[in-house]
Amino acid sequence: MPAVQWSDAGEPYFAHPTVAGITITPYRDSAQEARDMVELYDHEIVGRTAFLRPWPYKPSDARWWLDRVVPAQRAAVCALRERERERAGAGTGTDAGTGARLTSVFTCVRDAAGHMIGDVGLWEDTVEVGLAEQADGAVDAGDELGDTHAAGENAAPAPPDSDVDADADADADAGAAQRKPYLLAYHLRPDFHGCRIGRDAVRVVLEWATDNLRPSVVVANVETTNAASQATVRALGFALARTAVWQWPADKGGGQREVGRWEWRL
Repeated sequence: MPAVQWSDAGEPYFAHPTVAGITITPYRDSAQEARDMVELYDHEIVGRTAFLRPWPYKPSDARWWLDRVVPAQRAAVCALRERERERAGAGTGTDAGTGARLTSVFTCVRDAAGHMIGDVGLWEDTVEVGLAEQADGAVDAGDELGDTHAAGENAAPAPPDSDVDADADADADAGAAQRKPYLLAYHLRPDFHGCRIGRDAVRVVLEWATDNLRPSVVVANVETTNAASQATVRALGFALARTAVWQWPADKGGGQREVGRWEWRL
């Protein structure tokens, strides 16, 4: 897994493992970020596959999302920095005074100029996600899909390892019991398709999550007609668990679509 790097401004990031100049960072609270989000999410290919995200996507939608996400990510960045310091033997044993839990902050895929060209969302799910088919054979997916064509359930980080050998097994059992599923969601601007930018960005985030968040399972819900996205999750090691028929929003074409539930486990 590539090492977490830190910019001079204190922003954590990953350098893309295969494409020079591409980075994976948190969201940035700026007008440029909002413009980049509109360019990404308002594209028809992206917009029609996002179950919950508004489409057409407007600047006010981007502003709403940044106001919601950026404060939480700032707290999580503090928790990440403290985790990094602890691993280097210089930690304080706290989350930098914020009380924040460590969550994924590596959500934005950026080009060499720093513009957001894609996303990799890995979010802890607060709702039990199920794809049990309704009697009529269609599921009203609602919050199950998150904001993208590829979404899943999210997991909470396990508690720190005990320093007492005698408690190791008990701590492991407790950690396993506290793990939860994680939601995976990803998009990439169509003009960047075909370069493995998205696939390898997702891989980096999953590798980081394995070591830091330790999810019980990561789930990606992918339409069965989306061959490219199915190839992505398959290449990343996801396995198809089952399929279901979902009722799609009327403003994005409506009708029923078959969706596969792909699972990735440690």
